[in-house]
Amino acid sequence: HYVTVAIALLDHFKLDHVDWLGTSMGGLLGMLIAADSDHSARISRLILNDVGPELNKQGLIALSSYFGVTHRFSSFSELHQELIQHYASFGITKESAWRELALNSARRLPDGSWTYHFDPRIGEQFVHDTPRDTWADWASIRCPVMVIRGEESTLLDAETLPRMAEAQPTLVTLTVPNCGHAPMLDQSAQVDPIRHFLNRPVPRPIPGSSSQTGTGWHCFWHHPVQWLAHQWRRWWK
Repeated sequence: HYVTVAIALLDHFKLDHVDWLGTSMGGLLGMLIAADSDHSARISRLILNDVGPELNKQGLIALSSYFGVTHRFSSFSELHQELIQHYASFGITKESAWRELALNSARRLPDGSWTYHFDPRIGEQFVHDTPRDTWADWASIRCPVMVIRGEESTLLDAETLPRMAEAQPTLVTLTVPNCGHAPMLDQSAQVDPIRHFLNRPVPRPIPGSSSQTGTGWHCFWHHPVQWLAHQWRRWWK
C-alpha cells in the first residue's frame, strides 16, 4: 500500500498541494495519485522519470525478477561493486556518486551481511492480476506533466512518448542521452529543464474536468505494484 503511505505523509505534513517528481515506482505512485478523484488536486505538477502508462515487456520482467530476490553480500564493498554493475545504465560517471548511491541503498543485516535497502516483498505483488485501462487513466490526469526518459531505457520505450503526448497535448518531454533506466537527475542538463518546468505557472483547473469528476481510481490506487503486475501478466496472455 505504497500510495496509502504517500497520502499519509502528505496528511502528516499538512501538504495540500505538492510538485511530485518520481523515478520508476515513485513515478507510478504520482500517476496514481494524480488520477485519483479524491487526491488529484494535491498534485500541482507531475514529473515522471523513465516511467509511463505502458512499460516494455522484457524490461519489466528483468526488473521484477531482480527485485523479487533477496540479495545478500558478505561486505559493503561487494554490494558496492554489484550495484555499479547492475545500475551501469544510470549514466553515473563519478566514483563519489556511486559510493553515495551505495550508502543510500545498503542495509546491514543482523548476521553482519549486507543487502539492498528496499521492501523485500515487493516482488510478491507481481503474481497478482489487476485489469486496468491505464491509458484511459493517464488521459484523465489534468495537472501539468513532464516525462524524462533515458535514451537507452529498457522500461519506457521511445515509441510510447508520442502516444502519451496524444493524451496529454501539453506534455513536456526530455530524453537523456547515454542513459538507460533511470536518469540520476544529478547533472545540469537534466536539472535545468526540470527547474524550468517547475517554475511555469500552473493553469487553473477546468470546472467539471475529469480530475474533479473522478475516474474510479478509488478502487485501485492502493495497489501500485499490482499495476506493474498487470503490465507483466497481460503480455503473457
